[in-house]
Amino acid sequence: MKRALRSLVILTVVAAPVLADEVVFKNGDKLTGTIVEMTEGELVIDTAVAGKVKVKLADVQTFSTDKPVDLRFKDGSRVNQPVTKSDQPGSITAPGAAGAPASSFTLEQVSSINPPYDKWTGSLVLGGMVSFGNTQAQQLNIGLDLERRTEKDRLTLGGDYRFGRQKNPDTGVSATTTDDWSLYGQYDYFLNEKLYLFGRLDVLSDNIADLNIRFAPSLGVGYLWMDTPQITFRTEAGLGWTYEDYDATGSNDYFSARLAYAYTNKLRDGVVLFHNLEYLPSLEDLSVFKINADLGLRVDLTDVMFAEGKLDWRFNSDPPPATDENDTRIMLAIGWKL
Repeated sequence: MKRALRSLVILTVVAAPVLADEVVFKNGDKLTGTIVEMTEGELVIDTAVAGKVKVKLADVQTFSTDKPVDLRFKDGSRVNQPVTKSDQPGSITAPGAAGAPASSFTLEQVSSINPPYDKWTGSLVLGGMVSFGNTQAQQLNIGLDLERRTEKDRLTLGGDYRFGRQKNPDTGVSATTTDDWSLYGQYDYFLNEKLYLFGRLDVLSDNIADLNIRFAPSLGVGYLWMDTPQITFRTEAGLGWTYEDYDATGSNDYFSARLAYAYTNKLRDGVVLFHNLEYLPSLEDLSVFKINADLGLRVDLTDVMFAEGKLDWRFNSDPPPATDENDTRIMLAIGWKL
């Protein structure tokens, strides 16, 4: 009995490496473990020794899996079954069902593996300041963004709230210096990997600028110029309608255009530079326009926690009386990935 048990243990140890996924690289190296997913050109392998490892699919020669994987292809087709290594460089083989011949696919045809679609992702950012003594001030910044992506569409929701007060040391009177909030939602429908249609809604209120409400829906088209693990860059162009209600001047509405771009650059692991700009000219009077822009740096502190510094700029070419055209803020905050 003991001999049989010992033989079973030895057989299990010897067979264990076989019961694993294997990735073969173009330089001849091999990595075993479990293929978790592949998105945006990065393959994630969960290894027994090093944990989860990310590698570029462009460096992979071929791979095999012990269990079925969800392969999604650039032409919209998909396969859900184990795959084996191919003798052809840059290819994999999927065995045919019920005696059917095996199918060979190039890695360039694969758009994703086990993609984490249909899941909400996002972040919560919190910043603040309290000072006492010669300067007495309080400031609070809260931001939230959420995104849900599928193969065909993407839903993005977000908003922020900013409040600040400061006490005049000469008069002893406290005054509110910042009090605004904004919400936005955008739905994107992808016509192909790069081109998409969007519908967007922005709602904004700013008590310091005497703006009770700004309501701005828009429709348009967007294009992903770059979408790699390191850099993403997209542009959008559309038409919209804007309704505004000010304390001093009352309400007005006008048709407007929307031109925007968004850029992110992964400078290194855990460090991301981001920049967004939105230009909103009135179609009835081109001298009336608004610009919303930001420039920031996000640094990971842990797997779920990060620090963020951001310069936020808003420009209104036709502000209400007693308010300035420019509104610029520098914000430091701590955030959590959701």
